[in-house]
Amino acid sequence: MRRVLTLVFLLAVLAGICLADSDQQTPPGTAGAAQQTAGRGAGRGGFGGPIELGPDDKPAFPYPPAGFNQKRDNIPHGELTAVEYDSRSLGTRRRMRVYTPPGYSAGRTYPVLYLLHGIGGTDTEWTQACHANNVIDNLLGEGKIQPMVMVFPDGNSSRTVADLNALPAPRGGAPGGAPAGAPGAGAGRGRGMNMDAWLTPFENDLLKDIVPYVDSHYSVYADRNHRALAGLSMGGGQTLNIGLVHPETFAFVGGFSSAPDTRQPPTALVPDPSVPKQLKLVWLACGNKDGLIRISQAVHQYLKENGVPHVWHVDGNAHDTTEWDNNLYLFSQHIFIDQPMQVAAAQAPQAGRGGRGAQPPVEIDKTPPVEDFKPSDLNAMVNGQVRQYPEVNSQRRVRTRLRAPNAQSVLLDIGGVRYPMTKDAGWWTGVSNVQDEGFHYYQLRVDDFPVPDPGTLMFYGASRWGSGVEVPAHDQDFYAMKNFPHGNLREVHFFSKIANATLQCYVYTPPDYEKGSKRYPVLYLQHGAGEDEHGWGEQGHAGLIMDNLIAEGKAKPFLIVIGNSYIPGMSAPAGRGGGRGAAAPAAQPGAAAPPGGPGGPGRGRGFVMTNTPFEHVLMEEMIPFIDANFRTLADQPHRAMAGLSMGGALTHGITLAHLDKFSYIGMFSGGSIAVSEIKDMADFKKKVKLVFVGYGSRENGAPSKTNVDELKSAGVNAVYYESPLTAHEWLSWRRDLHEFAPLLFQK
Repeated sequence: MRRVLTLVFLLAVLAGICLADSDQQTPPGTAGAAQQTAGRGAGRGGFGGPIELGPDDKPAFPYPPAGFNQKRDNIPHGELTAVEYDSRSLGTRRRMRVYTPPGYSAGRTYPVLYLLHGIGGTDTEWTQACHANNVIDNLLGEGKIQPMVMVFPDGNSSRTVADLNALPAPRGGAPGGAPAGAPGAGAGRGRGMNMDAWLTPFENDLLKDIVPYVDSHYSVYADRNHRALAGLSMGGGQTLNIGLVHPETFAFVGGFSSAPDTRQPPTALVPDPSVPKQLKLVWLACGNKDGLIRISQAVHQYLKENGVPHVWHVDGNAHDTTEWDNNLYLFSQHIFIDQPMQVAAAQAPQAGRGGRGAQPPVEIDKTPPVEDFKPSDLNAMVNGQVRQYPEVNSQRRVRTRLRAPNAQSVLLDIGGVRYPMTKDAGWWTGVSNVQDEGFHYYQLRVDDFPVPDPGTLMFYGASRWGSGVEVPAHDQDFYAMKNFPHGNLREVHFFSKIANATLQCYVYTPPDYEKGSKRYPVLYLQHGAGEDEHGWGEQGHAGLIMDNLIAEGKAKPFLIVIGNSYIPGMSAPAGRGGGRGAAAPAAQPGAAAPPGGPGGPGRGRGFVMTNTPFEHVLMEEMIPFIDANFRTLADQPHRAMAGLSMGGALTHGITLAHLDKFSYIGMFSGGSIAVSEIKDMADFKKKVKLVFVGYGSRENGAPSKTNVDELKSAGVNAVYYESPLTAHEWLSWRRDLHEFAPLLFQK
């Protein structure tokens, strides 16, 4: 039986909420965070009651990076649409918002995340007070999540379309409260505070009307494994009420700062603990300055005592939009993944989900490291001397050192974890936990300001120049510098009329290129999001990989052209139909459902990118320039294209649109090609000699593997390669190239 909060208490809650600084991301413990919570009685628990923290109440994940929730002009954006529907369970016409990702198409199938707002909010709160669309756009642009549809229902079932339209437009909004200036705390014009409207009637509306409407009007999977439900404040309470007892509808459930609408005590919320054990992910989160934390604490304790696996994440925020944006950023990277979830962070470390996105909770290893450290292979050389730091030991732990005598704190920030460094006579020294093999971006944080480590070379990644460290891999021999003939990696410039600018690319020529008049095939090889044309030559060691393969007789010599997917002065890569990749409109009421469903045509395709500025530069200018200035075999049978992550998405779109130009296709952690995308299978098999798909074993490559298997069944020469014990990282892509290159131009 649900215990309903009284009107008086709820109004007090709303009165205690102040406007959140939703535009500025401030890590807990900084002056900004203190200023943000000032005046809220943060030390006394703010609104809702006193705060008592226990040993479990700690962060399970690192703080999101700065700017993660801000709109970026250099990436494609999804489309947000107001949708009206007839609710049969409520007997009225209702409204919700629907986000479709960049490049949305009825020709593929998407998972769905349902996000519920707070007590005083409406269907606009997640995108106007919070920044849900920015968060997801940015994660998609970085290749950290798969494209998904988001649905923002109105959680107050007493409101109609007319009620919502009569409310003043939000002006930033109070977190979990009314949009600024809205009468009745957003309860609906003239309706007052009707708490019953948030309970069973909304549950019926969601399960019987909203979900079926979305399933029939959008190209989405209609099964539990591709549905997630999450909410903030009152929406968090609704999420737990509904999600924990309906595992047949949702497989992923997240409550952020869940409000007292949550059934109390937890035995009423989850009378049978075996039911939520059927979920793939239960996510509980709250800020340690939130007076409502006791609600989530009680649920966490009950689930823990009953052995229900879940995440319990407590950071330094209050009841505000920062908390909710942060948790959407983390939660969205852990949904729609096939691997079973692990136990709560308070009980044991959590295994990485696909190796992408937010990192699992980590206990800093304080045991003394093995003292066999050696300078990293990527350290800078000064006057003929290689810098000593950073160092890597046989345990794969990284140690670095920095002189900063006036600093108050210095952190080693690597692998999503920030390790405190110790000070001695002005020198700061820090040691990481064990790191995965391969290349790692990292930085130092001096008094919480990010700076590169002066001991390393600089590498472009995550949209910035920064430090890198190489942790020796057990199979590093295939990209090692050896006493073999070496090719050249040339910096090449050409003028682009399309961009009205001089553009740069790198061209690898094999060792014997300078010795004769022979002509060579060409592989066009693209980088990922936030990187550029330097990546494959420096982080990826493409030249060394090819040198070794050619010397060992495992690959035919060919050129590699590495361009920059970001064309200066033009919009970022986007979906077909325009520079922004506008989403396809939803079907009208009564229209037939779009194609799709479990196992449908969109499975494993990844983020397809077509009709981009880069596509035009590549096809109209770069390829003609390379053919005119290098000794190439300038025809379709001798041309290949491949790319990693976003580069795989570009490869996907460009090659399918230009089958007369490319005969080999490679996608590394960048989706795959479904049989349903191929318009003329006979023509495709005649023109395309190879479709290669590679993923790390810690990524979710299973849908793409299924697509590869179906291509094989259709008679296409298709290969699926899985890099062992790697995630969305350079070691995966080095291995992909090492496997892909020997298959090229053999006939």
